[in-house]
Amino acid sequence: HIPGEETREEFLSQRVATIGRRSSNTIQVLAPIVSGEHARIELTPKGHTITDLNSTNGTYVNGKRLRPMQAHLLASNDIIRFSDDLGNTVQLTYIAPSVFTGVETARPDRQQYQIDTQVGYIGRNPKAAITLDHPAVSWNHARVLRRGDDRFTIQDLSSSNGTFLNGKQLRQRQEQLLARGDVIQIGPFNLVYQGQGVFIPYSAERNFRLELVDLEKTFYPTNLLGLPDRSRPHTVLKQVNLVINPREFVALVGGSGTGKSTLLKAMSGVSRATAGAVLVNGDNLYEHYNLYRTMMGYVPQDDIIHHNLPVQQALRYAARLRLPDAEAGEIEKLVSGVLEKVGLTAQADTLVRDLSGGQRKRVSIAAELLAEPWIFFLDEPTSGLDPGLEKLMMDTLRQLADEGRTIVLVTHATRNIIGHCDQAAFLARGGELAFFGPPDEALRFFNVEDFADIYTRLSQIYPPDGDTPVPEEIQTEYQAARRENPTAPLLAGPLWAARYRKSSLYQTYVVKRQSGEVARPDTGRRLKSGGGLGEQVRQFTLLARRYMELIRRDRFSLAVLLAVMPLIGLLLLLISDPASLVGHSPEQIARILEAEGVYTIVNKAQTLLFMMALAANLLGVFGASYEIIKEQAVYRRERMINLRLGPYYASKFVVLGLFAVLQAFLLLLVLALRVDFPASGAVTWAPLEYYFTLVFTTLASVALGLFISALASSRDMVIYLVLLAVFVQIVFSGAIFELSSLTRPLSVLTISRWSLEALGATTDMDALNSLGQVRVEREVDIGRGVQKVVEDFPTTVDFYINYTHSGLALVSRWIFLWLHTIFWSALAVWLIKRKDEI
Repeated sequence: HIPGEETREEFLSQRVATIGRRSSNTIQVLAPIVSGEHARIELTPKGHTITDLNSTNGTYVNGKRLRPMQAHLLASNDIIRFSDDLGNTVQLTYIAPSVFTGVETARPDRQQYQIDTQVGYIGRNPKAAITLDHPAVSWNHARVLRRGDDRFTIQDLSSSNGTFLNGKQLRQRQEQLLARGDVIQIGPFNLVYQGQGVFIPYSAERNFRLELVDLEKTFYPTNLLGLPDRSRPHTVLKQVNLVINPREFVALVGGSGTGKSTLLKAMSGVSRATAGAVLVNGDNLYEHYNLYRTMMGYVPQDDIIHHNLPVQQALRYAARLRLPDAEAGEIEKLVSGVLEKVGLTAQADTLVRDLSGGQRKRVSIAAELLAEPWIFFLDEPTSGLDPGLEKLMMDTLRQLADEGRTIVLVTHATRNIIGHCDQAAFLARGGELAFFGPPDEALRFFNVEDFADIYTRLSQIYPPDGDTPVPEEIQTEYQAARRENPTAPLLAGPLWAARYRKSSLYQTYVVKRQSGEVARPDTGRRLKSGGGLGEQVRQFTLLARRYMELIRRDRFSLAVLLAVMPLIGLLLLLISDPASLVGHSPEQIARILEAEGVYTIVNKAQTLLFMMALAANLLGVFGASYEIIKEQAVYRRERMINLRLGPYYASKFVVLGLFAVLQAFLLLLVLALRVDFPASGAVTWAPLEYYFTLVFTTLASVALGLFISALASSRDMVIYLVLLAVFVQIVFSGAIFELSSLTRPLSVLTISRWSLEALGATTDMDALNSLGQVRVEREVDIGRGVQKVVEDFPTTVDFYINYTHSGLALVSRWIFLWLHTIFWSALAVWLIKRKDEI
């Protein structure tokens, strides 16, 4: 098949057939990308083979390039493709003659495995009793145990992706008795138990079928309390039925707001439909999500890799997260393989942020290919690309489909659909399926010459006055709809959808493909994916390392995290009295009274302590407030695979906490250059107490910042939430404004109040307050005239908060700071999970 031309059949009647551009070839292909003599097909006792004849652009079979002059045995339904670097392509599909019907692409492996020992392991380990070589399979995934002469049990060994028995996930370390006919599902492999320790393996690779049955999606707007308003439903998908066969490349097409991305998310399980079912090889995807999640790849519109890492390093981290027990050699081999597959080997050491938009999309695709998925979903992968790059992207996806993957993508670009896609699904406004079938059939169905005209036809509105002409093809549907709604404008999309459901195309490409399964409610309870405490620790370590590297490569962020507190300390030195925290000697106090008439050092102490508390607070809030929202797309994709919420949050908190430990020390170190610290605090050495208070304050503030990042719906929203949080910290701290009976309860929710009270408890604010004096000069009549008398009177400041100088007071404030840390952390984790749609 040559894009833009009619598909033709060629019979291999000769023992040797050549393919090329010259007329002397058995099969002449008049396309510039085909060499004069491009390839040779030869009949052998085993079947037909194909050999590339040193062609310019190469020969690909199922997406893999053949070595020149080396014969490759063909299997029925193999995809042979000639393509160049610009995305131009010619496709041939090999159909084996009847004598070779036993040669199939995705055939079951009839090899039998016999477990004749007390324990037999199943996994990726070459020494296992049953070796299953796939990234979704753990090194030692499960084991079969003999429990008598003819009784065998199976046990999952805390595998990363779980072991399933007859569709139900086994609990970790749980033994389950096997019966004849039981099906054990591990990754893309099925092991059918035959009894007596015998298993027959089947591989589902290159053989995944996707079926949508009466799929619907309804959204409900939220009220002021954030709860869904069930009285105002908004349906974005309406009874969508379609079937995608293995190895098909399908485009979801339609105007803006027709529900394409919503349909893709429902098909992939990212966001479940509210009615209907998604079937994978007959299994309900939503009920068996853990079984199929490792076999699905999903590339959203946003990049799912971090921009501040080199391409190769970003893929290494992605591989280690997806393949927890893979050795370093395996990781390197996988990364190199996927880079070659997407054509980015030369950009391996380039920072992701320095790549073009098309190249970044390829990196996202490469990240998904690491786990060797066989169903691939892509949302607008060609968005923002120029026509040339768009064509190359479609050619890359076509090659992935040729390898045996089922590929579904959402796209607005239609110029390359005919040349690359097997099927196209057009959605009309309201979420109805207006067409599903081969792209060239779509042009005939809508009676147009260009795909852009299909958009126009589906977007038309027919007012009741009849001013807009109605196409003849949908006159019947229009008249029926007009009788029901004589005065309302009618949308063209639902009319075309109604026509399609009555057409022979619907019977051919939907009804006859359907399995007959009906949509059932999702009643399955999904177990968590594999991985106990050890797996969570491993994930935390990996995520923390990646986060540290991201900070290290972001020089501006690193400079801020390292330098901000010393800079604040230098600014405070410019305005602080060296004796602010210890008071002056009596002689110094006398000189101050002589010069100024008043001495209240405690006000200066409170100001300095408040600025120290506020600096720690702002550092934590600003440092953490963007950390979750800025990588939302990365998080959601990794969460779909096997990312655990605890390690993810802990990696952010701990790394930022380490910087807090350093920053608190640097602040005190700078202040110590000029400010005298008390020798002893409420419990121990005062600088040590200051240090712990500042560290605890920053940690609590980091938790608050992460809460803000989880709460924000966009990056633009973060700064306003931070401004509100900082304003609350200042107003209700008790350092500036008096706390009334109404505002005092609110101050409990401010980190700055507890930080300030803890710093004050160390400083002994009452002792400093007792040093306050005011000099009063008055005239006294002593009988022999008036004499001026100067007297010094003690004066104290009434504090708005409690500065009790005791160990109990200090420790209780530290406890409140840790309660803040726990409270905001819990809220942040809850919000992240609430946004979780998987």
